[in-house]
Amino acid sequence: MGLEQIFDMDYVGARDTDTHRVCGSCGELKPVEAFYKDGKYSNGKTRYRRDCRECYKRQRILEAKMKEKRDERIKPMPKMQVATGKARGSSRGKW
Repeated sequence: MGLEQIFDMDYVGARDTDTHRVCGSCGELKPVEAFYKDGKYSNGKTRYRRDCRECYKRQRILEAKMKEKRDERIKPMPKMQVATGKARGSSRGKW
């Protein structure tokens, strides 16, 4: 399989059948059971995700790790105290 075929979505879609599908991420031909369901078409036929379960899980784990690293870098700012209009230290307010 040449590089031009990998990026040609018509080629990938042409290899799909009712029982098998080509993963959009790894490019392997797999049975439809290896893909998560993604709703239904208007004619009632089941629609499947573009990437297989393995590639989907790998991508989700990668995204979760990236989010953890981002959250570690960006620390939340401390909450600001809201002014109440009262003087500090005295309940009478010596203004």
